[in-house]
Parts: sequence; C-alpha cells; structure tokens
Amino acid sequence: MPTVFNDNGFRGMVYPNDHDPVHVHAYKRGSQAKINAKTLELIAVMGEYSKKDLKKAKQLTAKYQAVIFEKWEELYG
Repeated sequence: MPTVFNDNGFRGMVYPNDHDPVHVHAYKRGSQAKINAKTLELIAVMGEYSKKDLKKAKQLTAKYQAVIFEKWEELYG
C-alpha cells in the first residue's frame, strides 16, 4: 500500500484500485479520515477523530498534496 506521508502521528495512504475523486486515507490511532486531495473536504470519517486531529489531517493533506497527486497519477495514469 503506497504511503504518501508519515508525519506527526498520521499516516496517509493512497490505495490501488480506488476511485475518484483523488483522495487520501489519513490514519491516526486506528481511526481513518478520507479527504479529497483537491478540495481538502472530508469524504468520510471512520472511528474516533477529534476536531483537532481532523484539522491536522487536512493540513497534512495540503502539505503533501503534490505527493498525493503524483502517486495517484502513478497508480491510475
């Protein structure tokens, strides 16, 4: 599974055989937030994520946006 970031206790993943829109799965302590990489909008949240952690997950998605898009392009062309 391609990791696109591992930062501040968060791990961001882009999965093969996933679907549009371009997004990242941000994990922290067993919880997952799925975030649109272009708009930074939350698509889904699974588990217990605090508002502070959701904000940080969005910030990390923005920080690693170029890497996320690069990996998506590599996987899906």
